[in-house]
Amino acid sequence: LVEGIHHSRFQGRASEDKGGLTDLWLIREGGLEYNITDQLGAGELAGLIQARDSDILGQIEAVDRFAAEITQAFNTIHNQGFNLMDPPTQGHNFFAPLTVFAQPLAANTGAANVTAQTVTLQADLTLDNYEIRVSGGGTTYEVVNLNTGVTSGPQPYTSGAAIDFDGISVTLTGTPADGDVFVINTTTNAGDSFDLATEIKDNLLNLAASADGETGNNEIVLALADLQNQRFMGSGQRTLEEYLNGNLTKLGVLVRHSHNDLINHETNLNQVNEFVDSVSGVSIDEESTNLIQFERAYQANARMITKIDELLQTVLQMI
Repeated sequence: LVEGIHHSRFQGRASEDKGGLTDLWLIREGGLEYNITDQLGAGELAGLIQARDSDILGQIEAVDRFAAEITQAFNTIHNQGFNLMDPPTQGHNFFAPLTVFAQPLAANTGAANVTAQTVTLQADLTLDNYEIRVSGGGTTYEVVNLNTGVTSGPQPYTSGAAIDFDGISVTLTGTPADGDVFVINTTTNAGDSFDLATEIKDNLLNLAASADGETGNNEIVLALADLQNQRFMGSGQRTLEEYLNGNLTKLGVLVRHSHNDLINHETNLNQVNEFVDSVSGVSIDEESTNLIQFERAYQANARMITKIDELLQTVLQMI
């Protein structure tokens, strides 16, 4: 990129905060560097980045949320039932249990890192997004629920001590700096890991149907089947069908909006091109007319010269 007598260059770098996706950096003379990924407001590159970081990522998050909510709802009910073993036992998952996603922000300046994260009680999970925010010069922390805005703390920070909240346990080890942030949730990558529980795949007798362990009792199966009618999706606001239809509708609106934007931008581009052509372009009709005019003028001048030559010849002969 050349600006007058100065030049800069672009460089792609993997972003830790975006799971390794590439950010665009502008590197100026003298070593000054700027992350301009979020500053691109128009153009093909800006459109591709928006599709990657917003549109596609939003759909991935919706799939992760879908898988997480189904997993929690099914497992909560299934754990209460008795399996088909003799004697029957409780506490068996139907789907592979959710895991905790915990990651420090790339902008953190301290030396603390996440060394352990686990789900302590599945039924207490909210599936909300959290941040552990270090304060007090690195001596205290707060746990912030980003969905509800509820903050707990500040609490004293101890390296290696578990931080427990809402069915989640996270352990930070090391010395953090004031302002360091750690992102916590149980939905990231839930879609990738969505699967039957290992204990079910290994032995189908671990399927739970009975609520009391007695033969013929199928209350757990009925409760699982009834989930299709329950509003457990979207933080308890929608049924399974409503959630899927809502996401499909949102995707359709997004595609239609993008299509309309494309048409509008193409129309604007055509208008600009037509304006440029009208100012600097060549009109074939106009040039053809001018050519005919020049040709006629040439012919008229040629005839005049011919007549003058004839007159001169006549005068010379008379002399």
